Amino acid sequence: MKIKYLPIAALLMVWCFLPVRVFAAEIIGDFSVKVELSENRTARFVEQIEYDFGDEDRHGIFRYIPTSYNRH
Repeated sequence: MKIKYLPIAALLMVWCFLPVRVFAAEIIGDFSVKVELSENRTARFVEQIEYDFGDEDRHGIFRYIPTSYNRH
């Protein structure tokens, strides 16, 4: 009978030691993109991101935007 409760006890122990960051409430409220394509094969992107960092003090998000593309 004690063996039945061992998995439940193990799960409770793991849950107690989870970092608090797992429960952080970070939310992307809105994400919109405006793209303008020119005849000279250039593009202009404007992104507006509404991001709620929750209770954390943060400076922003990190983005990687490629400036060229090699098809092969």
